[in-house]
Amino acid sequence: MRERLPLFLLLLSAVTATRHVLPRRSCRDHYLAGHNENGVYPIKLHKTHTASVACRMPFKGAPQAIVTTVIRSALERGVRVTDARTVQWQLDDFTILRDVLERSTSCKQTIHVNRTAREPGQEKAPLPEPGVMLHSILGETTYIKGDQESGSMELYGRAAGVLHIVPDEIDSNLNPYIIASELVCEEFVSKYDECFINGGVQIDTTGSSHAHFRFAFRTDASNQPLLTVHHEGGARTVVELSNDFFLSLGDGAKPLLFGHVSDGKWHTTQVALDGSHISLDGGEKLQLPLNGPVKQVSIRIDGFIMLTDPMDEAEACIDSKRISRDPQPSHTRDFCANSDREDSCECTMLDDHFRLLPSTSCVHKDGTGNEFTLLRDPELLSFLMLTDSLSSSEPLALSLTFKSDSDSGLLLFGEWRDSTWGRVQVHYHGDKLTASHCTQQDENSIEICRGCSIDRTNGYGTDTWTRVTTFADHNGQLFLTVDSEICQLGAKEEYDTAEMYKTLLTRGSVLFVGGMFNKKVDGIYRDDFKAKFFENTREKLPSLRGCVKDVFARGSRVDVHKAFDDQFATTLINPSEKLYAATMGCNNCSFQCPIGSRCRRTVNSLKPNEGYDQPMMKCDCADLEMYEDRGSCVKQSAAPISLDRNSLTAYRGVFGVRRKEDVLSKIWIKLKLPSHPVENITPLIHFFSHGNIVLFRIFITPEGLLVVQVHPHHGEDYETMEPRAASKFIDPSDDRIHLITIEKKTPLGTHPSRRFYDVYIDGKRFSITDPSMTLTTIEFNLVASPEGQAGCVSDLGLSFDFDEHRAVDKNNTIETVNVLRQMTYEMGTVPSHENTCGVLDPLLWTRGVSASLGPLGHVIDHKPDVYEKQAGGPLSPSWLLYSIILTIILALLLLLCIVIYLCCLRKKTRKNSFDDREQMLRDSPDVPVTYRSAYGPSYEPIEAFYPNLPNIQCNPNPIQSNSSSESSSDDTSMISDSIDRTNFSDYDEPKLHKVKVDRESMISFVEPSADRPVQEAHIIVRSPTPNYQNNAPIVRDDQSDL
Repeated sequence: MRERLPLFLLLLSAVTATRHVLPRRSCRDHYLAGHNENGVYPIKLHKTHTASVACRMPFKGAPQAIVTTVIRSALERGVRVTDARTVQWQLDDFTILRDVLERSTSCKQTIHVNRTAREPGQEKAPLPEPGVMLHSILGETTYIKGDQESGSMELYGRAAGVLHIVPDEIDSNLNPYIIASELVCEEFVSKYDECFINGGVQIDTTGSSHAHFRFAFRTDASNQPLLTVHHEGGARTVVELSNDFFLSLGDGAKPLLFGHVSDGKWHTTQVALDGSHISLDGGEKLQLPLNGPVKQVSIRIDGFIMLTDPMDEAEACIDSKRISRDPQPSHTRDFCANSDREDSCECTMLDDHFRLLPSTSCVHKDGTGNEFTLLRDPELLSFLMLTDSLSSSEPLALSLTFKSDSDSGLLLFGEWRDSTWGRVQVHYHGDKLTASHCTQQDENSIEICRGCSIDRTNGYGTDTWTRVTTFADHNGQLFLTVDSEICQLGAKEEYDTAEMYKTLLTRGSVLFVGGMFNKKVDGIYRDDFKAKFFENTREKLPSLRGCVKDVFARGSRVDVHKAFDDQFATTLINPSEKLYAATMGCNNCSFQCPIGSRCRRTVNSLKPNEGYDQPMMKCDCADLEMYEDRGSCVKQSAAPISLDRNSLTAYRGVFGVRRKEDVLSKIWIKLKLPSHPVENITPLIHFFSHGNIVLFRIFITPEGLLVVQVHPHHGEDYETMEPRAASKFIDPSDDRIHLITIEKKTPLGTHPSRRFYDVYIDGKRFSITDPSMTLTTIEFNLVASPEGQAGCVSDLGLSFDFDEHRAVDKNNTIETVNVLRQMTYEMGTVPSHENTCGVLDPLLWTRGVSASLGPLGHVIDHKPDVYEKQAGGPLSPSWLLYSIILTIILALLLLLCIVIYLCCLRKKTRKNSFDDREQMLRDSPDVPVTYRSAYGPSYEPIEAFYPNLPNIQCNPNPIQSNSSSESSSDDTSMISDSIDRTNFSDYDEPKLHKVKVDRESMISFVEPSADRPVQEAHIIVRSPTPNYQNNAPIVRDDQSDL
């Protein structure tokens, strides 16, 4: 297990913002949608819930590049094979898990087999020993023979992914001990060579069974057509890549903000076949003109095309009737992202607004000669000042590239006074980078402001280069870009103009890069300079602490060397002293820091650390919850401390913390919770300040909440909600190690409400108030639990930062303290009931994901029906049993419905029959009836069949329609041939039968019943409505059967 940890640390450290990522079918689909960072991504199939998997993305987007999916299982803990067992997986949806295996180009899992250990001096039993059968998720079997020695074996393809373990012999002490690695599945970026196209292609979509057509593209060129949509009516719609960050229809319509499309990464396009819209990478929809359904899509781009539509991939892109290729290559050069040249990158972006602005696809290289460093010195100013760099008559076009180790900083502030007044500011604080822009006609007019911001999960103080631009287009619309993301400045965005600086400039313009004149300094800077630009408002953003390069103003690159010389000459009393906390160049650590850790100055000074024991620059290992050892970052080496009473009471559970004058910047705890539910609120760890004042405490609740509470007002107040606490539900069966970090953030202003901590519980972020007290003591609380179930602490560390408001001295430095190692040193040898302190899963701590990875599960009793189809398919005994039970249940439900329906119908019939007869007899007249025998032409009166009926007349003449005859004067009506053909002699008991009469004939037959004698039976005609004429026919002309 230990040798695999770097793999997970690599995945963890390279994770970036995946918070707003939409679920897709696989890691490959995420990569083709522009996500090139390793991390945890959501995947989802049709009619399945969303699950999370670990994805490793390739750096370069070549078709032969490989996207990797990593899934872990409970078999990583190992199991002694005593009987048939089933392995649970971290991805608990087996529909998705099978799809990952089936779609992958190859899968691999390593099995470690350890034969039963012998007692000392005992001879090894002769082989063969009992064998073991391994059943995979896809139904393949692998047999471990009894004569196979201990060692490792590789499972590939469909055999990888062990689900069941079945030994030859049950409860044999000779059965092996089996451990499995994680499941690693690889998938080529291009699954089929025929789907990768360098040229043009036309797709006939008329035979598609899907609602959308999908393809991927990759380009580093802008201002070119992306695709042409051919509609069934003959119309065409051309979609263009415009100005790197936009999609347009080329008809003057407002373009759609997307992001850096021409960044050399793969992007996925989806075209609605009803002709309504297209979308990129699942983002906002670009509405198309209403020209009707799509019959054909033409694609030709300066780059590469990959057909990813399900219909195309199902046929390996060889359907010549659907796909027509243009063999002429459209891209014959290397992509900028793949360039290994040592000189500057030739790719540019936003060429309509900037001259040779480096593209985000260019790899950042240090030592280019135009970098400079800024610090927050308590006695010196820190910025680059540019005069006459802004004008109301020219479109705004500003840019810089920066990196910082601080969580807040001012990047740009500019102000101008000419025909109109205005100011612009770009800054970041926490995870939000904001641009604000304000204009007014003069000092007496109303200031109109616009703004927008772009979030980044891990914030901007990560010591990585970030390119920022703000510009205006030809329509006066303002935009902010941060690397590949873009937003438009609007009046409705949430931003605070109180955070913007303001000067006393009366004429001209000025642009400050990385800082402002925001502190009182005497005897260094000229009075006229101070009178124009000094603003000592502590509610504003602090100066940048970091490096800056590639500064652009008015769309052109700034010569920073000349700009600093001009600044020294116009602002300093003694220009030769160059008294600014700024210097050319950008220092780096002497060795490569681990991915995710910052290279930082050990003290707040630009000068070398003369007389100090520490180097000028070093890696901040606390970023990865690690410790510095001889210039490198190492993991915790001390043994875990159990929270069981028998462990801590052997010595003590209270430990002092060496007090420092530096700023406590971070606390981290890695712990495994008790593996059983608790009945009451159970404190685990207390952090005290100055005696018994609770600074923080960690506790668990009976509901399963892991809570971090800050400075409770009373010792018995256990709050679980923000802003005084952070909480997350954790299942007691989850035996993974959980990470809690408490990180101090830079406040805006001096009010106590502006001071806060960021608390992360397994990557879930909370903001809680900062009590501003010193940590002095840590106390472990004892848990009464069965042996080995109390939980444990595997790491506890502190990180201190230098105080940038204090003078530089050897004690005001950054430092990491290994508290757990100090505790174990003080405690000595202590009995521990925890052989291992939980399962290590660093991806559980990934920040910014919508759903974290689930637990690894357990190796449980054999349950083949739970996850796989039985042998024999639907004819297997279990399927037959399920079918019989289901059939019986459905039959009972159907029978119940029939009984209820019949009961309700009979009740309704009985209720309404008598009332209907009474109304018909009351409202309808008796009429004569004509009867014709079925046995011959003779006509007999109906009294022959109903001797007790009174005085019913018979007439042998059939009824005629109005077109041939008129109604008789006495309103005598005749029944149609359909009832004339009725032979009453066929009925022995006529009172038991009902004569059915056509509804539209307006004729009803009142039959005899139990409560009505036969003598009262009548054939009656319902009264016609007033709309009918007197001569309207009683029966229909078509003479349909009654």
